[in-house]
Amino acid sequence: MTATAKAATIRDGVDVLATQAEEFASGLAGPPWLTKLRRDGVASFVKSGFPSQRDEEWHYTNLLPLARTVFGLAPRDVTIAERTQAVELEARLGTLGLSSPGPRLVFVNGHLVRRTAHTLPAEILFENLGTVLRLAPERVEKVLVAAPPAHPFVALNDAFLDTGALVRVGKGLTAPDPLVVVHLSTSASGTPAPLMSHLRNLVVLEENAAATIVEVFLGADELSFTNAVTQAVVGENARLTHIKVQLEGRQALHVGNLFLSHARGARSTSHVYSFGGATVRNEIAATLSGEGSGTELYGLFAAAAGQNVDCHTVIDHAAPRADSLELYKGILDGNGRGAFDGKVIVREGAVKTDARQTNRNLILSNDALVDSKPQLVIHNNDVRCSHGSTTGRIDADALFYLRSRGLSEGAARALLTYAFGSEVVSKVAAPDVKALLEDRLHAWLPAAAASVTG
Repeated sequence: MTATAKAATIRDGVDVLATQAEEFASGLAGPPWLTKLRRDGVASFVKSGFPSQRDEEWHYTNLLPLARTVFGLAPRDVTIAERTQAVELEARLGTLGLSSPGPRLVFVNGHLVRRTAHTLPAEILFENLGTVLRLAPERVEKVLVAAPPAHPFVALNDAFLDTGALVRVGKGLTAPDPLVVVHLSTSASGTPAPLMSHLRNLVVLEENAAATIVEVFLGADELSFTNAVTQAVVGENARLTHIKVQLEGRQALHVGNLFLSHARGARSTSHVYSFGGATVRNEIAATLSGEGSGTELYGLFAAAAGQNVDCHTVIDHAAPRADSLELYKGILDGNGRGAFDGKVIVREGAVKTDARQTNRNLILSNDALVDSKPQLVIHNNDVRCSHGSTTGRIDADALFYLRSRGLSEGAARALLTYAFGSEVVSKVAAPDVKALLEDRLHAWLPAAAASVTG
């Protein structure tokens, strides 16, 4: 396809989505500020369009498959067939699945089908954002209007704003159990086009509050498009753990944005694990705007044949005495593609900053490829910052040692690969989530791994 033809295809894709968003918003009621937010989202998306691979920030993400496909929104009434398929999908989550008694919101193609929150105290709000937008939109106006700066997929999310999860933990409270949000993508009867979902999650932790939020994206092996945005406001001395598990089907297109803002003394930990999808883009922007705040970012992505996973992170040290720690790993096999682009910014007044960033990648085949770009942008001298990146194959000495102990070459390679990925998985404290991730990492390995990692 010529450059001119690609440009025309991308422009057509933007126009189709903009028209769909306008039609969608026209059927929704709401206060003037919400109507304006949606309209501004459409206008901003039309102006920016889809990012091109000529854009440095999007050099490793090809959005042409997204632009040339016409996606549809699932009807609000979830059919019996969709519910049945959703149950089958959720059952794959093991101990985190259907039998889990903890608080949970389950969405199917963007529509809430189940809410379980009976174990939560009344002061902790765990609700469908769509319900709040219809009944009490003023409760979320301040956070939504103060959304992050222009981003094409955030603008598109604004345009379709109507669904997602809302979490608010009051001053001094701790959510007793992880709050689990499950987003399921299924085929919808009566909808010929593949489906898309635009999910907006809001998390607000007030002063001295604490919570663990788990977002799981799961889907059938069908073409779909998920555009998810999570905004988290971490109040003074609050503690947030956010875990994202991406397990969508091998044809899925997924773009996810997480925005973290930190008040004085606030701390957050982010975990991102990607095993599914054809084209996956995970972005995190953490702003340390309160003195003494801190964040830790952990990520693991695995890409095999036909998969491309692009991870972008920005940690903005905007206040003194803040600290950050980042560890991202990639495992690539077949002709899988991956990218890590991590930037740490230290502002002029952010003295006594302590920032450490590490990216490690494991290549399992001759056709796999990963690009790594760790960056430090420092505007003062009173800091302690480091970054590093390594990409390589399985260690020959370790492989020789395991083979000398009787393991076949395949089993030895599988065991070393599992050990490489499990370092990041071990950072998860929630037992059910850790068990799910260990199982998914094990299932991703070649068959030879079964006898040595099971």
